Amino acid sequence: MNSLGRHAVLAALTAAESALVRSPAVGISKAREAADALEALMRSDSMPERTHKFSTMHRQVCTVLGIAYHQAAQYKAAHTELSSALDSAEASAAKGEAHDAYVDLGGVLIDLAANHIRRDDHDKASLLLKRCAFMLQRAYRPSRPAQASLLNVSGLLAAARGQHAEAFERQQAAFALLCKPSAASAPTWWSHAVMAASVSALLAQGNAHAGAKLATMALASVPPDEADARTVCIATSNAACAAVAVLRAESLMGTSDRPAVSA
Repeated sequence: MNSLGRHAVLAALTAAESALVRSPAVGISKAREAADALEALMRSDSMPERTHKFSTMHRQVCTVLGIAYHQAAQYKAAHTELSSALDSAEASAAKGEAHDAYVDLGGVLIDLAANHIRRDDHDKASLLLKRCAFMLQRAYRPSRPAQASLLNVSGLLAAARGQHAEAFERQQAAFALLCKPSAASAPTWWSHAVMAASVSALLAQGNAHAGAKLATMALASVPPDEADARTVCIATSNAACAAVAVLRAESLMGTSDRPAVSA
């Protein structure tokens, strides 16, 4: 395999993953650059018939592009890319090249399930999550981040189905896993995203004060010099939404001296 071409693809992938933090549009643009670099590498390969050599990079490129489309609310395009990523992951698994903890194949299943939730296809999302759960249970050394991701998206599915108590339980279980030392590789913003989903579940159950307390604790845990903008944005937005929910609840109950807060 052309080493320069391979490095070009990996560099483009890194740039695309970083761009996802800034905006979906930039993420899509950078992910397309990674896809173009991979296509160029495959064209230049001396043995193009051995396409399985590129399965891992193809999965990574399609996954990042799919996530970028998902963030941009282009769910049909996201489905196409994530389905292609799943095909590549399954091709690698068929050749015995899958990760021992199934983080590659399992991760794509979870991403695809999250996209199905946004498309209101809850049954398909449920099937994918069940398949992923079965795989992770069989893993030799289960990945804590992968297990947390499964719980997180399972919680999103429960919330989409109006099962907010179950959603809260799953998000809190995901948060507990992310707090373990074995999940230290997970980015900080992920824990705050899970906490935001927990707060959302509490608010959906009409428990605004508990949601606000949880959101305030999460915001207080963010260091003043936190460098990750996504962590700061999630924690701040989460606390603000919870505070508004409290004001609205108190206004409706007549226990607040502030004007009623409209939606």
